[in-house]
Amino acid sequence: MIDAAPNPPTVIIVQSASNHQPYVFLGFIATGTSASLTCIEKLSTGPSLKSGRANGPNNMPEVMVAFVPGGSRQLQLQTYRSARSGVCQDAKIEVTVLPLEALKPGGGGLDRATVEDPAFIVEPKP
Repeated sequence: MIDAAPNPPTVIIVQSASNHQPYVFLGFIATGTSASLTCIEKLSTGPSLKSGRANGPNNMPEVMVAFVPGGSRQLQLQTYRSARSGVCQDAKIEVTVLPLEALKPGGGGLDRATVEDPAFIVEPKP
């Protein structure tokens, strides 16, 4: 008897606002004041999220929040919405996305991930 292959982990799929192509919503990046980044880090706790602080372009501090594949989609989207709502004053939010086709064999994988303005995606409904 052959065992079935396990299902791949669940990810959040969104559409590009301009051409409606599917993208994997990998997470988001926040920049801003030290206080706003600390606020983002506090929002981003839990097993469905991974966050870390680093220096981004121009040595600007940032917090990257990654959505753990197979994690709680509800918690991931709630965290993203809270971050964008202004609860963490002065935080600028950008989304990290990957074309769905990049997951296919020969599709380029994570090398094709990009950081975009939140308006790039059509946000999934709650």
